[in-house]
Order: sequence, then C-alpha cells, then structure tokens
Amino acid sequence: MMKRYAAWLLAMIWGCLSTPAFAILMDSADYCELFPGPVQTWTGNINNYHTSDRASVINNTVKHKVGFSNTIINDLYDGTFIPEDNVFAQCDGKQCLLNGKTAVNRQLHWDTSSAKEEITFKVVASGEVYTPKPGTYFKEAGGVAYGLIVDKGGHVILPEGEYWFDNASFIAGGM
Repeated sequence: MMKRYAAWLLAMIWGCLSTPAFAILMDSADYCELFPGPVQTWTGNINNYHTSDRASVINNTVKHKVGFSNTIINDLYDGTFIPEDNVFAQCDGKQCLLNGKTAVNRQLHWDTSSAKEEITFKVVASGEVYTPKPGTYFKEAGGVAYGLIVDKGGHVILPEGEYWFDNASFIAGGM
C-alpha cells in the first residue's frame, strides 16, 4: 500500500507532462489527477510543509508553483516566520512559489507481489551512487523506518522499470 505522504516522491519523479517511467497499478485513477504537478502534498493536509535550498531545481511546474501552502508556519510561529521562508528552489527558471495544485486526498493501493527485491531502510550516503534493479520495492517498516533515504550528496539512478516506494526521504542536496 502506498502512503499518501509519499505521493510527492512519485510525482517528482514522474510529472504529468511526460511519459511515466514507472508503471503503477492503482484503483483505475488517472495519475495526472493524483499528481497534478512535479511536487505537491494532498488536499486537506493541514501539516503540509515544503522547504528547498538554492541548489534545488524543479521542472514542469505551472506558473512556478509547488503544491504546498506551508500554512502550518502561521499556526506554529505567530508571525515570527512566514510560509515562504526556506523556499529557495528554482521552478522552471524562477524562484518557486507556494499554493500550486495539490494531489487528490485518496488512499492508493498497489500490488507488490511481482517485486523482485524488497528493501527496508536503504540509506544512500554522501558520495554514493546507488542504482537499484527494476522491480525493487522500498518498504517502510512500521511507520518509523523509511524505505529509502538519500543523504546530501547521495545519488540514485533509476533505470527504466517498475519501482514501489512506501516512503522516502531526500535530505537537502540528495538526488
């Protein structure tokens, strides 16, 4: 079962403006409906928060926007910080803006029975280049351990094929 909070990862990798590099079996949902842009949270997520550094580049956005509002900042910090703080990425050549389209709030299910390899808590360290085989399932462990973590300076190359991610984390600068 794919977690809703991992939806941003798939959208970031896919985007709706190109042919998907990954096959996903969902309950007959159109992936462009589920992932309206390259980076977003889901509709109704009041805890959504996006940060990015100046080295981050995001392509295929609509009007340079990412699908996050960062309104949780207003709830937590009483004016000390604003939602736009720490959003420095370039979205199609200009600084990213908040409040783009969000994903449909929907629980997704997929069949991982054809996975050839199951990996829990894979960490790609700084300087490491990791290339998993197609058919890899990055499995979450009890909501605590991510399936895949890419540290700053780590790189992941995904050859064409099918992959499953329960959850993943990209530390600033990891790709």
